[in-house]
Amino acid sequence: MFYKKLTTTTDEKEMLAILDDNHKTSLQIFKAIEELKSIDLQEKPQKKPSVSLDATTSSTDSVPRNNRFEDEVEFFMSSLQMIPDSVSTEELAHLLPSRQNVNYKALLLRLKLELQKNIREIKEILEEGTQGFTAQDLYHFKQDLLFERRKVEVIDQQLFTEVKEDSPVYNKLIFVPTSGGSIRVLKQLKYYSSFQSLLQSIKDGTFKNAKRFSNAHNKLSGMSEVRDIGAGTRVIFDRLDTNSYAIITAFVKKTDHNKGYLEQLERSVGNYKSLKPVLETSLNNPLFQQENEMLEQTIYDVLEHQEKGDEDTCQKKLLLKSNKNKV
Repeated sequence: MFYKKLTTTTDEKEMLAILDDNHKTSLQIFKAIEELKSIDLQEKPQKKPSVSLDATTSSTDSVPRNNRFEDEVEFFMSSLQMIPDSVSTEELAHLLPSRQNVNYKALLLRLKLELQKNIREIKEILEEGTQGFTAQDLYHFKQDLLFERRKVEVIDQQLFTEVKEDSPVYNKLIFVPTSGGSIRVLKQLKYYSSFQSLLQSIKDGTFKNAKRFSNAHNKLSGMSEVRDIGAGTRVIFDRLDTNSYAIITAFVKKTDHNKGYLEQLERSVGNYKSLKPVLETSLNNPLFQQENEMLEQTIYDVLEHQEKGDEDTCQKKLLLKSNKNKV
């Protein structure tokens, strides 16, 4: 198993084929590594596991780099698949990885590969014949085909258009209140400055180590998280519109699959889902936007004081802002 290399003379068709082959190779290598680990564990004395496991997320302590990349691919691909075909070209481009993302070009190429797979599958369905499909079914297939091609065109524009100066991405952060009206994130940012980089990655569109929760757990399905792998910090969020993201909760989690963590996360997400329609309606309200901008500044101020070790000031700011936002 060897990775194939791209050269300056590789054309686009060959490049996509190489990317597909390398992806398969990566999966085979990862599977072989896991099998070797399993053999090694069987030969060593077994230790009692520290925590019961649940299959909603991967381990924070050691997330393989290839898995992190696949998590990012899934995150961006899910965003592209969930939008209606009425979306503008500008909005489509906004859902792609930021140019500041360290995996920018590799992500775009993988997203293009996945979209071309979708295009191939739809074309095969249409070419196999119309038997068994209604006129409405065929119409939807053709619309899906056009939309997938449109997404590929937008990716090509990003890949092959020279940009003299990158336009910075400014996403809006909307902080989700609890049922009592206080801001949950403010209570959970204690003494971890790495939260600032996670929030900033949502704001600037780089989405640090982004991962989308799978369908393995219905109550969390559709939600996403950004992660600081070393510190164990995470911020759970959801997209409200093209450039507005709901910040649901934040926490430190060194060990995955803890039952208490899962129950708390489910409650936070359940609370957010009940408030989501109100939040979406409020996005065009200038006062609502202004309040969230002030909350964001307060959070950055709190994290800055934490960095300096001023714990008393942190606690006062947290308490003041949390009480102020109660209904």
